[in-house]
Amino acid sequence: MKHPNTLVYFCLFTFCALFACQKDTETFKMDDPIPCVGPETITDTTSGFLIFEKGTQEFGYFKGTKINLTFEGSAVLILNDTTFSISMASFWPESQGYFALAEQVGFNKIPFNYFNNCFELTNNRYFKTDSIFVGYSVGNDDVGILTYELDIKADNKLEIISFDKEAKKLKARFKASFIGREQYPPDLPKHARFVDTYIEIGY
Repeated sequence: MKHPNTLVYFCLFTFCALFACQKDTETFKMDDPIPCVGPETITDTTSGFLIFEKGTQEFGYFKGTKINLTFEGSAVLILNDTTFSISMASFWPESQGYFALAEQVGFNKIPFNYFNNCFELTNNRYFKTDSIFVGYSVGNDDVGILTYELDIKADNKLEIISFDKEAKKLKARFKASFIGREQYPPDLPKHARFVDTYIEIGY
């Protein structure tokens, strides 16, 4: 069934709410990107946590491992003058034909002209030029339930595999660990790690 709120997460994702701008038409591509995200050995035995619905995946999708289970969802690319952002979302199960927004993950202000395709992640909005801000939260549409902070002691990276600004196409991977400000076990555990999560938009 088609989700009536396909673009809800685009509007609600505060740290990725940038206006699309296409003044600059140049496209930057790396000839030989260096991989920095890949499979990991899963040791976390946490169970009973929620895996949400993937949505329509109309514009793009993501798929990887959340803690120790496969998960996937919908993704969109947001273009600005000199940077782009990635907004990802999953949804609560259908209720009366409606799928409410659940999880949100976003990467903010990735530069078009990057010279290193592997970025460190940060929870500091005033990040360095070689780090990208990432946020993760769970809610019910615009009602927040739990906000997570990036675990800065973990191995957290975003790898841009390919990016074509003109065609609005992106392939990327990321790995990141988050710590909840609260916890609601078993549904929403205190710690959550995303492993080898692949993102594809515009294909």
